[in-house]
Amino acid sequence: MIRAQLGTTLKLQSMKSLRALTVCTLLSAAIATPCFADHALRVPLAGHGTLVLQVPDSWTEHVVRPAADLPPTVTLSPVKGQAFQVLLTPIWSMAGKRTGPTAQEVRAIVQSSLAQVRDQAVEKEIPLQELAGPKWFGNYFNATDKAPKPGEYANMTQGMLSTGELGVTFTILSNGDRNAVANPALGMLQSMQRE
Repeated sequence: MIRAQLGTTLKLQSMKSLRALTVCTLLSAAIATPCFADHALRVPLAGHGTLVLQVPDSWTEHVVRPAADLPPTVTLSPVKGQAFQVLLTPIWSMAGKRTGPTAQEVRAIVQSSLAQVRDQAVEKEIPLQELAGPKWFGNYFNATDKAPKPGEYANMTQGMLSTGELGVTFTILSNGDRNAVANPALGMLQSMQRE
């Protein structure tokens, strides 16, 4: 009887110790893990509002605007670490059309881009993926270059999103683990806002 109670007591103490160790480990990990916050990048769109992107703080941005009334191109890259580029260009009708590309038009545009890279891709089959946000719809694909030249990127994710009269084309270029860059970039695009 005493031996059974002692065994139960030891098990309870072991379980308490294990819980305490787990809590300490989780707290240590939380304290030691850096927080990757986002910052809002606001890109004015000459008479079409402002595009707002939640950019990871570990990324830097560069906006090129060829002329005040033309669409800008946003280039995102790492502050430090392995190189990558996320390029996006909001586009709108210069003819004053108040509607952007339809879902079918977006799909056709992305399929056309895919056709241009298919022969240089490692993948035999490259499916189109859907990408949607609260106010956006679109498509994209992933491809891997068979023989990237020195200084080029092996991984490419490319696509287009649309809402209202605005379309946004994007290209994500990286080496190594595609998902390390593509996943946060696609998440940023899905949550993009217009003001």
